[in-house]
Amino acid sequence: MPARHFGDLANYIDLLLDTICVVDTSGCFVYVSAGSEQVFGYKPEEMIGRNIVDMVHPDDLERTLQAARGVMDGKQLPYFENRYIRKDGSIVHIMWSARWSDDTGLRIAVARDITSRVRYEAKQRAMYAISEAANNTQELPELFSRVQEIVSTLLPVDHFSIVLYSGADTTALDCYTVSSQSNLGNPQPLAQQTSIALASELLNSRSNLMHHTRSDESGLSCWLGAPLRRQDKALGALLVNRRGQQNFTESDEELLQFVSEQIAAAVERQQMIARLQQLALHDALTQLPNRVLFEDRMRSAMARARRENAQLCLLYVDLDGFKNVNDCYGHDVGDRLLTEVARRLKASVRDSDTVARLGGDEFVILLESIQPDHIDRVIEKIQKSVSTRITTGHHSLSVALSVGVAMYPEHASDFVSLIRHADRQMYKAKRASNS
Repeated sequence: MPARHFGDLANYIDLLLDTICVVDTSGCFVYVSAGSEQVFGYKPEEMIGRNIVDMVHPDDLERTLQAARGVMDGKQLPYFENRYIRKDGSIVHIMWSARWSDDTGLRIAVARDITSRVRYEAKQRAMYAISEAANNTQELPELFSRVQEIVSTLLPVDHFSIVLYSGADTTALDCYTVSSQSNLGNPQPLAQQTSIALASELLNSRSNLMHHTRSDESGLSCWLGAPLRRQDKALGALLVNRRGQQNFTESDEELLQFVSEQIAAAVERQQMIARLQQLALHDALTQLPNRVLFEDRMRSAMARARRENAQLCLLYVDLDGFKNVNDCYGHDVGDRLLTEVARRLKASVRDSDTVARLGGDEFVILLESIQPDHIDRVIEKIQKSVSTRITTGHHSLSVALSVGVAMYPEHASDFVSLIRHADRQMYKAKRASNS
């Protein structure tokens, strides 16, 4: 039908923010109101004669054609939602109300741009999902991966990086990053280096947001970063990267800042849990496992040894004359001596072995999967390492050890009995060295 048939109505229709569309049986536009430019990006004259197939988002095409057939069969179509590709290539979410006109043989529909509403609802869902993930995920890398999946539905980026201070060190930074070419924890070196450098710049500036654009051999790259802070304490930074000319919007900034707050809360909670676990399971002075953690590892090792018909060895280590060190030089020197002995004990055994402090000057060492004829060599290595003079401040001290040995299952089949046997053997060794 010629556009002049709608001329009288056009004076009023063109005032609408919604778009009136009239489509023939082949799916081509025969009339479009002036609102089309705001909704679709095209002027009415650019749309007339075009088929809707050329403009509908490919993922929505089949159900759009099915809905169109329903309208042509006489069904009214209120509140149908789909996506179109705008003239500039962006996606617009549209809600349609449509009906069939028997008189004219045309479909008449009203198109309303609901992109803002759809994005708002998606953002709300994403925010809820992020909050839920932050509260329910135990491991930080798993949380970061989950957050990246959620954020990518609203904020498509090439890299998603979380940079954290390394423990209590506020100069060293660890980076977790996700990209189209790399998995979490295994980032591309360039992306990792850039993320760390930009995070350091952001944290040093104490800004709430950072925009950064750089150009390299791959082209233009836009970065957006937000600090991870809890009660004015900086924990690290969140950064995202997008290649090409498309800059980050104000909505992107708001989303990133919300995500950074959720991640900061999760990081703080995980760090607090880690500190509590450290205090509960490690010796405060030497940072070695304490009796609770050692017993747990011993029981696990004994279970493995039973399954594999293997042996394990328990060494009970005591410093000779340690009380005299405290009496002559003070407890501060004694503490430094214990810390250095702990370090040397750990260095004398394998990474798979466990060194623990039971209290005072008593240490225990768990040697797994070891042959009895190798034990004397381990003890000799330990005694040689620890007996080398130890300098603490202005004092140079020489330390001797007494070592008791217990084998599982030869000497005992349970933890308490094994400890007791090794303790008795240690005192025998101490008496022999003093006689």
